[in-house]
Amino acid sequence: MEEEIWKNVPWYEWLYSASQLWNIKSLERIIVRKNNTSYKLKWRILSKMKRWNNWYYCVDLCKLWKINSLRVNRIIWATFLWLDINDTKLLMCHIDDNIYNNNINNLFIWTSKDNSEDMVSKKRQWWFQNSWEWNWMNIYSNELVINIIDYYNKWFSIKQISNIYKIKYWTVYSFVSWKRRSGLLATTK
Repeated sequence: MEEEIWKNVPWYEWLYSASQLWNIKSLERIIVRKNNTSYKLKWRILSKMKRWNNWYYCVDLCKLWKINSLRVNRIIWATFLWLDINDTKLLMCHIDDNIYNNNINNLFIWTSKDNSEDMVSKKRQWWFQNSWEWNWMNIYSNELVINIIDYYNKWFSIKQISNIYKIKYWTVYSFVSWKRRSGLLATTK
């Protein structure tokens, strides 16, 4: 088994460190609150979470009372290979195409153009699109989605549609945005 090597995360030195096995830990330190009281924070491994709008694992890092949610693969790359965490021109890619494998040996950097060409050549795009379609198609019927789209095309708001069908607002919004992206919505809106 590989030994875990820990390094300080850039821009968060002495607060957080990361390992090449994509673990991120909060370091032991004294926290001084705004009212000048203090307490000792013990070190701990941070839990990785997937955000609802993002496929990638993220962690929350805090500095000067400001919380930033950052992607784990970018933190690992910045820590070990000195990439700017906030540089969005370069994409973090995975050698084995598994976005949940953030080991340093599995990461590399590409431009958006290179990533798009690779997506087409490997037919990776269908996985994102069809997995979402498959999830809602197992729960909601096609007729229901078509009725929701018809209501939306007749100038009903998403909130009104969610009240009519007793479905969560974000679910109706996702149907509408998915249909808009696939070109199935009326262009009059």
